[in-house]
Amino acid sequence: MYLACTCDRMVLLTRAVAVFALDAVLGLLASAASGAVVALTFGWLIPMTAVCALALAVAVAARSASVGAGVAAWVITVLAGQTAGGQLTASVTNAHAYLPYLAVAACCAAIVIYATRPQRGLQ
Repeated sequence: MYLACTCDRMVLLTRAVAVFALDAVLGLLASAASGAVVALTFGWLIPMTAVCALALAVAVAARSASVGAGVAAWVITVLAGQTAGGQLTASVTNAHAYLPYLAVAACCAAIVIYATRPQRGLQ
């Protein structure tokens, strides 16, 4: 029962990464076409892609979806606290932060791929 529950949570984390990443790519394409969705893409979709990728990477490395969900909840709580204090806007609209967001998402994807690769000799 516990293993099935953990697998279901891993699937949900994987889906969250996939949805946010696809939406971020579509947002980037739409931003290039009209600029109307730039704030949504860079203020929400790209950071959430990084948060979800970090949660999935932690969950895979720790072999526990609950740990990954806990990390995601903590990061979102910290970001919400900064928003309440008026500090998040500066960090989200800072063009220098976009590359680190994408780098975090890419590194987390690499961790997931490495941790879930097939092991030779194990069955």
